[in-house]
Amino acid sequence: MKIIHLNDALEQMNKPVPFNITFVTCDQERKKGGEIIKLDNVILSFNENHLEKLGYNAPAKNTTEFSKSPRHYEHATRNLLLQNGLKKKVHIRLILEFNGQKVFY
Repeated sequence: MKIIHLNDALEQMNKPVPFNITFVTCDQERKKGGEIIKLDNVILSFNENHLEKLGYNAPAKNTTEFSKSPRHYEHATRNLLLQNGLKKKVHIRLILEFNGQKVFY
């Protein structure tokens, strides 16, 4: 299996090209996690202006005007947009594989 550095994987994620990702869940507040999730054909949620071209459904918009900034870079998280319009948050250090390549950092 090929190996990719986390920085290289994050660079590739920023492009409006679908990718496959495998990661581990972790929720320290609820003391849950350890589930391995594999998602195919996802993009980062900030690439929403490319949705129609890629064949994705539009995500549901937040109805509140007082939403907080997610501060993804501070918390080392990213929102992934699935083809059905749902979003899934992932912590970048819990990524195991990116496009079939093992991730290390």
